Amino acid sequence: MQIDLIQEARRQAEVCNACRYCEGYCSVFPSLHAQRAFSDGDITQLANLCHNCRGCYYACQYTAPHEFDLNLPKALAEVRRDSWESFAWPQPLAQRFHTQGGAIALALVIGFAFMFLAIRAIRSDGGQGFYAVLSHNAMVAIFAPAFLLPLIGVVVGLNRYWRTVGVNR
Repeated sequence: MQIDLIQEARRQAEVCNACRYCEGYCSVFPSLHAQRAFSDGDITQLANLCHNCRGCYYACQYTAPHEFDLNLPKALAEVRRDSWESFAWPQPLAQRFHTQGGAIALALVIGFAFMFLAIRAIRSDGGQGFYAVLSHNAMVAIFAPAFLLPLIGVVVGLNRYWRTVGVNR
């Protein structure tokens, strides 16, 4: 995770914690006001609690042009995006999903098209109706990885997240 994003979010959280004007706005503020000092894991947890509704931003008296220049929703959104890229699995694809989402979607569509063409060319010998075109084994071969790989990705990502925010404190 990028240290400068965490430090800026920590600075803004500490100012918000001192002011406490936005105490009842959302689930971020009770968690924010529960402590005085914030670890990197605490900031990551706060960032993932924030839904970027920007209610606190519009109510804040310390936004620009004030010298504190607070924009807590923006700071937490940057930490949240960075944490997603840090915790996502597989790691090399995490940033590519953010920067090249259209190309990845196009590659998936082309890959599925070739897969269905191959299945159609092979054709099932047995079965009636729908199963004459696409056998049960072919459906399992297609959808088992489509179910298991994202499930593994979620488990690995949650494990990384929990270790960072310190769930077992």
